Amino acid sequence: MDSNGDVLKHALYLPSTPLNVLLSAAHAVEQRHEQSAALWLIDQKRVNDNPYYEVLQAWPDSPFEELNLFSGTSVGWRKLAERRENFQRMQQLLESRHFSDVLVGSDRRVEFQYIMHLLSQSGLPPKGHYLDDGLYSYAGRPYHPLKDRINAGLKKLFYGAWWQEPYTIGASEWINDVWVMAPDLVCDPLKAKNCHRLPPTLFTAPELATLSEALLAHFDESSEDYRALDVVILLSHPNNIQKMPGYEANLKGMIEHFVGDKQRIAVKYHPRMPGEDAFELKALGVEKVIPSSIAFEFLLPLFKPNAKLFGDVGSSLLMTRWLRPDLDGTAILDENNAFQRRFLTLFQQAGLPVKAPGEGFV
Repeated sequence: MDSNGDVLKHALYLPSTPLNVLLSAAHAVEQRHEQSAALWLIDQKRVNDNPYYEVLQAWPDSPFEELNLFSGTSVGWRKLAERRENFQRMQQLLESRHFSDVLVGSDRRVEFQYIMHLLSQSGLPPKGHYLDDGLYSYAGRPYHPLKDRINAGLKKLFYGAWWQEPYTIGASEWINDVWVMAPDLVCDPLKAKNCHRLPPTLFTAPELATLSEALLAHFDESSEDYRALDVVILLSHPNNIQKMPGYEANLKGMIEHFVGDKQRIAVKYHPRMPGEDAFELKALGVEKVIPSSIAFEFLLPLFKPNAKLFGDVGSSLLMTRWLRPDLDGTAILDENNAFQRRFLTLFQQAGLPVKAPGEGFV
């Protein structure tokens, strides 16, 4: 119970990506007087020397009473065995604790659904919460009836009848509440949930500043390097790049323009992009390649006002618009490309200027 005699909630956060970690931390800090909290990092590609796990462990202002990490390093049939090992460990942990609330960045995570299934068997079903995971909250996830039905059938076969295949992320029956940056813009399936706005003030809490500083220190990064930047270019997921013809050439043309204009430029590759500098952009005059494993949102407090940010179909530009409206963000989208056109209205509704490749940097 808290000081007023009210029963505290017991919340479990299940982040799998750096953005999930940031939102989990921000939400838990804001709710720390109303709940006790645990955080389990799931589906992690790095088990040893995981930067987010280590920084969370050392975070002096942490709202989390418990931290655990679950691997997601296997592929193919081995992934099934790895998940079952994780399930066994989760079941053992839940034998000695119960959570009233479970928060996740994607209800398509099989670990989340398994935990909700186990906790529901206790007779005290928990509330499921979706924490904004970016683009799919607003554009929705494309639904493929045949593929999704097959996937749902296989998961029910391999894992259990408890598996649900949500129409889009956050829409499953496991989710009661959604916490998003812009409730008015979420896709229709999420509007049917209890929608809460994540105010930008969550991300300016002093506790989060210490977390960001610790993360930069872990990567031997200097905050001053980021404060001096004039231009930051956010690169898309490699799967999305394949859907945007001429992507690399347009990107390099943009960089050559800013180099010629004596601008200090940084690029941020998507974490799924192989290598440190896949397009060899430093050779063109890019001053800094931001480590792909650092969540871009952790860097937002460092950029100077009116610094220029460019992106395309990723969610980082949307987060920038909502968390740092004083930055000069622009979306580069080709309205003649069907894939990119899907995001045009969303960015315009968010108040982001949208320009075509070749004119976005003029």
